[in-house]
Amino acid sequence: MAVQIHDAQDSDASAVAATFIASLETLDFLPELYTDGEKRRFIEQQIFGSCEVLVAKNAKTTSDQRILGFLALDQDEIHLLYVAPDHWSQSVGRRLVDEAKTRRPSGLTLWCFQANRRARAFYEKNGFVIAEQTAGDRNEERLPDMRYVWPAP
Repeated sequence: MAVQIHDAQDSDASAVAATFIASLETLDFLPELYTDGEKRRFIEQQIFGSCEVLVAKNAKTTSDQRILGFLALDQDEIHLLYVAPDHWSQSVGRRLVDEAKTRRPSGLTLWCFQANRRARAFYEKNGFVIAEQTAGDRNEERLPDMRYVWPAP
């Protein structure tokens, strides 16, 4: 699939929130801490208010311009990266990460839950290495996590 990456517009916030919610529903290890409305407000107010948000759309058609995935950068941290479940394994996430690497050539960092094996494999395949592991005492889910960095130190 041909994917186009561009800076999100304020008008993309609702579609980004829908992608976020749909993706979170696939993570059966996560506790349900927030309602869908709270998740939507988090994206629309906090993420769009403080992060550089990139969106992926289908480049081959103007009739289908839904958000296939998004990445939120906060300085050199990938704060969020989610791909619509029906577009997994179609290079959407890789294209978003490649754009983030282009924008932050001096390096990137991110956090990932240890239980998220699919995401861990993706990050490692894309050149990220584990820099730290925790028991989850610093995240609100209280789940073991790990910090990845790129490029490798």
